Amino acid sequence: MPRFPDQYRFPPHLAHIWLIGCRMEEDPTPVLEKLLHLRSVCFSSGAFVGKRMVYSKGGFPQLCALKMSYKKELEEWRVEEGSMPCLRTLTIDNCKKLKQLPNGLKYITSLKELKIEIMNREWTEKLVTGGEEYYIVQLHSPTHSQCSICQL
Repeated sequence: MPRFPDQYRFPPHLAHIWLIGCRMEEDPTPVLEKLLHLRSVCFSSGAFVGKRMVYSKGGFPQLCALKMSYKKELEEWRVEEGSMPCLRTLTIDNCKKLKQLPNGLKYITSLKELKIEIMNREWTEKLVTGGEEYYIVQLHSPTHSQCSICQL
């Protein structure tokens, strides 16, 4: 599936989607972020094989959970301010070519749980307290938030 179908091909009240093995070459985000009732998205094992994703301002208005797993070709992920305003849980797993976390994550004040798993040592060093990108993962409500960073 090199291209994702347009949003009109999906049920209007679709709440959850799990994409696996689609091998999409074009970023599916412009379609998915327009699905107004979408509450969870999981990209897994070859769902998207492109190098860049962009989450636009106002996109994913009801999204609560996002999992990006085994996106081995993803290098750049941009999140614009105003995207995913309800996001509570974000998991990034085995996206080893991803150069950095999106700076726009710092604007998502609803984020309560961030899991970063099976990444390289450089990621761990950047994201720990005092690291150069710690300000991105420093969640907005430290008493009710959780951040875990794991590596192989």
